[in-house]
Amino acid sequence: MLLFFALCLVTPAASHAASTFSQKCLEGTWSGTVVSNGHSFPFNFSIDVNGIVSGTTGPDIFADAVSGQLFYFATVPNPAGGTMGQYIGTMFFFGIPNTASGVFTLTVPGKDPGTPNRMTGSFNGGKLTIDASGGTACVDLPPPPPPKVPPGAGPAPDLMPQQPLIPKTIIAGQPFTFQAGIVNRGGVDAGGCSVAVFADRTTPSGSVQGADYWTMLSPIVAGGGQNIAATITYPTPGIYTLLIMADPENLLRESNRLNNALFVKVRVISPEADLTISNIETTQSNPGTDATFRITVENAGGKPALGFKVSFFSNRFSAPGASSPNDGAQSVPGLLPGGTAVLTFTLPAQSIPRGGFAWFAADLEGAINDGVRGNNASSTPWGIKNAPPSVQSGLTASKKTAVTGEPITFTFAVSDPDGDTLGIEWNFGDGTTLTDATSATHSFSVPGLYTVRVNANDGPFNYLSNSVDVEVFDSAVIDLGTVSLSSKRGRAQFTLPRVDGFPLRGNKQLIVSGTPGDKARVANNKFRSTVKEKGVFRFAVLHSNKKAAASKRVVYQFTVVD
Repeated sequence: MLLFFALCLVTPAASHAASTFSQKCLEGTWSGTVVSNGHSFPFNFSIDVNGIVSGTTGPDIFADAVSGQLFYFATVPNPAGGTMGQYIGTMFFFGIPNTASGVFTLTVPGKDPGTPNRMTGSFNGGKLTIDASGGTACVDLPPPPPPKVPPGAGPAPDLMPQQPLIPKTIIAGQPFTFQAGIVNRGGVDAGGCSVAVFADRTTPSGSVQGADYWTMLSPIVAGGGQNIAATITYPTPGIYTLLIMADPENLLRESNRLNNALFVKVRVISPEADLTISNIETTQSNPGTDATFRITVENAGGKPALGFKVSFFSNRFSAPGASSPNDGAQSVPGLLPGGTAVLTFTLPAQSIPRGGFAWFAADLEGAINDGVRGNNASSTPWGIKNAPPSVQSGLTASKKTAVTGEPITFTFAVSDPDGDTLGIEWNFGDGTTLTDATSATHSFSVPGLYTVRVNANDGPFNYLSNSVDVEVFDSAVIDLGTVSLSSKRGRAQFTLPRVDGFPLRGNKQLIVSGTPGDKARVANNKFRSTVKEKGVFRFAVLHSNKKAAASKRVVYQFTVVD
């Protein structure tokens, strides 16, 4: 392995007359450029008489003044894509085994003040040899100590990501960069492999595909490690799970792969203001009768929130809306990003002990530009659980079938043993809803089978539901006539009109839906059934012509009278 690098330095401010590459040789202020693999890294730092580096800018710089070693670290582009960490210096390349060899060029102060002296050298097996032109005498440097291998490390590599350095504030839509280390805890050097970063993933990955960042790692000695620097952008605010995955393709034969994945929770805030109810404390002297709520409203966004209100709702089954009547509101003059305000609300007096859900909502009026509206409201239970409502009569429909535009009446009876006000919500299955009524009349504009549902609640603790199905046909219904319960004893018999294109021979008929009565059957256009009550009976028959490979659905009705 042949490695080339250069350190281009300007003469330090202090003069150097030392004849050996030692502490005195390094003392002074240094500035210049580190050059490695065609990439330049400017720097500026000072080394005092004790060899302590200060005022570092540019690459990370470490010095061992006694042995005469300088170590440099920089992030350089990775030929495989992304960036990679690389140490460059007079002796040690991070991640390169001590058995590696190569040459280097080093510019250091010469014997004469103000005269730079370019040195060349080589290293082999960790030993550095300097050939100093101009007669500068330097000593052979000992190899660096071997990396510290964890006790009990097995006879194989063991890669493990380290906790990353995540910025404290991450704003949605804005890229951020973090650093993380990958260490080899095994007892054997690890060959080169990839490392992948996924912005939001909760399971380990077996590939770099889909990664938000990935790069190739150089070989890592046993006990050693490498750093990565990844840039990620989260488009929207929220809580995400960042995954750092070492060797996702499983290229290395490791002693332990269970620690190759590191999951980190990341909170991303809105670039605008973001009001949220972050805490609710409830105090109850007489549970079910009185309660005091101490709430904390927070601006979790990146911009200030100007004046707004926090509304209080003593008992609701669901989150309030802008038009929902409240039980009180308090004004907040404004909150800076990360700021909080503490407010206190009191439950209205209750005539009997009961329970419910209190809701608190910030800026229901939309006074500020809130980046995340979905977290403005929060709730908490209070009181005691009271008796649930009871059904007096289940949901019924005035007719189970109808044509489009024909009204159907639905009834439902429910009561509450505690006398609580009941919330009733209707859903007719066609996108139409109704609230706070125990009966409803509704017509459907489109044919189909609908499930009509009614829900009742006495607050958030108790809830019940009833439903009924109705079938709606189009207005092209063939009327078959009437049936008398008294004269026909409930027997319905009709001859169905012939359907064009479907002769009796080869025409198979099947009742597919509706309310045809009991024991209904049809064959050769003859329909029979038994009915026990008055009303309109509708049903659909599917006519099939096997020879013509065709079918047609036809709707019929008949009326039952006394």
